[in-house]
Amino acid sequence: MRGKYGTRERNWLDLKETDDGYPNVRGNVRNLVTSLTKRKLYGLKLYPFLRKVRELTQEGDDVGHVREILDALQRAEDGHTLPEDAAIMDRANICLPSRTPKVSTDDQGLLQELAVAFTSPAMISNYVNARQIAIDCTFNVIAADCAILTVSAITAEGSAKPAMMAIVRSENQESVAEALRQFHEIVTSTGLALPNIERIVQDGSEALHNAVKRVFGCDTIITSCFFHCMQALKRHKPSQLELSIWW
Repeated sequence: MRGKYGTRERNWLDLKETDDGYPNVRGNVRNLVTSLTKRKLYGLKLYPFLRKVRELTQEGDDVGHVREILDALQRAEDGHTLPEDAAIMDRANICLPSRTPKVSTDDQGLLQELAVAFTSPAMISNYVNARQIAIDCTFNVIAADCAILTVSAITAEGSAKPAMMAIVRSENQESVAEALRQFHEIVTSTGLALPNIERIVQDGSEALHNAVKRVFGCDTIITSCFFHCMQALKRHKPSQLELSIWW
């Protein structure tokens, strides 16, 4: 956007709660999903999900077999597919859970720490070919007292491809960093090198920001997505300040 906002963006930022078109800050979709999961009718239920993970995690999926799948996927990415690759890539979506999940309870048996990462050969392939990723944490699609962390690879065309999913205790720095560590451990166990991630997009969360700095280092550019950037600008605009002065 060349560092400037157009008329549409300026008008949106200047809307008052009484104006038509003012966004529902509670989020209609979020309210709907939350109401469904609270009734335990829909949404992601934790135990059925973990049972599905067990089904998709096949015995014999050792490093050699996984690397064979990854090599076939990379040949497809490069346009050099071999005749036998089609059968190999049929197993591209097998589940690869962390071998070192972090789960602990307190003296009363209540959940204290939780971080378990999941990926697949196809998702790893998306990640190692990426230079930009997006990371997010959501609470409203799981019927349990925990959160889902997702990492997506951002292509040069701007589309998102899944790279990792994790169940974490909450959106806190330690859990997020631990899940990312587990994910990188899965990737490097196949013999592949971690990609050089140049830019990470997130929603402005301090926990996510600090976690990705710990894992990826301070040289990686961390930015907020357009929607959350606009929200932050609107939230911090002094009510009595003219828009022309604010910009």
